Amino acid sequence: MARISSITILTCLALCFGGCKAPDESEPIWEQIKIDDLAPAYRKKETEAQSPKVMNFDVHVFEVPAENIAKLNHVWPMLAINRLRFSNYDAFIANSFRVGLGRMNTWRRIQDMLTIAGSQKILTVSIVLADGQSEDLTIIGLGAKRTISFISGKSSLNKAVIGPGTIALRIKAAGISGVPNASKLVAYPVFTVPVKTNIPRLADRTKEREFAFSPAAFGLKMNMGDFVLLGPAEYNSDTSMLTGLFFSKPKGSLFPTDVTGQTSKLKPAVRLFLLVCTGISD
Repeated sequence: MARISSITILTCLALCFGGCKAPDESEPIWEQIKIDDLAPAYRKKETEAQSPKVMNFDVHVFEVPAENIAKLNHVWPMLAINRLRFSNYDAFIANSFRVGLGRMNTWRRIQDMLTIAGSQKILTVSIVLADGQSEDLTIIGLGAKRTISFISGKSSLNKAVIGPGTIALRIKAAGISGVPNASKLVAYPVFTVPVKTNIPRLADRTKEREFAFSPAAFGLKMNMGDFVLLGPAEYNSDTSMLTGLFFSKPKGSLFPTDVTGQTSKLKPAVRLFLLVCTGISD
C-alpha cells in the first residue's frame, strides 16, 4: 500500500484556482498536486484572493433507496460545476463521483427532488475549521485488511490495500486573501487510522498508514450560503470499488413504504453528502 503522511496530503490537496499540466506519471499524484494545481472542470481562471480565518459548515448525510438513483439525474443539472476544481476531472468522473454547487435560494427545489427520490436524512454534523485545518467525517469502519480498486485516470485501474481503520470524507478549509466572506474548501475520500497515542513517533507511524484517494478530490471557493452536494453517478454494490465502498450500502436501510411512515422495508441504499457553508469570520 502506498504510504503517505497526513501533512503531505493536506499540503498537496490544498485548493487552487489555476489550470494544471498533464501529470508526470513517474510521480505519485500527491506530489504533483500543489496548492495552485487543482484543475478546473472548465479551464477558467479565477482571481486569487486572501483568506478569512474560520469557516463554519453543516454536513448532512442522506440515504436514498438504490432503486431510485435514476431520479437523482434530475438533481445534478440544477447544480453548477464551473467553480469546482479537481485533482483529475477525468478520474473523478470515471470513479462515478458526482458533485455540484448551489445556493440556499435553490435548496428548496433540490430538497423537493430528493424527497421524490425517497431520501431520508441520517446524520447532521457541524464543523468549525480554521484556515488550514481539516476534519474527517467517518463513513464506514473497516475491521480487516482489504483491497480497494479505484480509477486514477480515464481508464487506469489502481488498487490500494487498506485496513483496519475507517473510510472518511476529509474536509479542509484553505485560506483566501483579500475577499471578505469567502474561503476555499477541499474534500476527498481517505482511509485513516484513529490515533490512540500521545507519543509523537507512534502517532506519526499511525498517520503513515493513511491513504488519500486523491483522484476523487475536489475543491472550490465558497461563500456563506453556498452548498455542495456529493454523491454517486450510479449504484454500485461492489464494495471492493471506491464508489461502492464510499456511497453504497448494499445491506440496506429501512425506508417507509407508505405516506404515514408506519411501515418500512429494508432496501439497498446510496449515500449523499450535503456540505453547507453556514458562516465565515475573520
